[in-house]
Amino acid sequence: MTLLLAVEDGSNGEDQSLPPITRKKRALRDFIKQYADGAFDPAVISILEDAVEDAWRRVQVSKAPYGTDDYAAAGRRIIAKYIIKQAKAGERDPRWLSDSALLYLSQQRLSRTPPND
Repeated sequence: MTLLLAVEDGSNGEDQSLPPITRKKRALRDFIKQYADGAFDPAVISILEDAVEDAWRRVQVSKAPYGTDDYAAAGRRIIAKYIIKQAKAGERDPRWLSDSALLYLSQQRLSRTPPND
């Protein structure tokens, strides 16, 4: 549960005196590291962070249901896990990762909990 919240709002028990954007970036990096099983070097992790952030920004701007508060945690988790999966398969293009994650998200059944992979 903590991780799910961390990906959504950046709060995972860290120092709340950090700016929210720093907490969110650190939470996202921790999430990627956890689900990537140490498969990526720091440069690739940075690419994955950029792809997740870009995809999420586009979801929010689109006013899609997964961008609302009720579904945001599940939407962010679906995007992040999909991007990690594609990166494990060798993809490194952040724009492709972001675009394909959005397509994948759009094909998911709307739910407050992400599907089990």
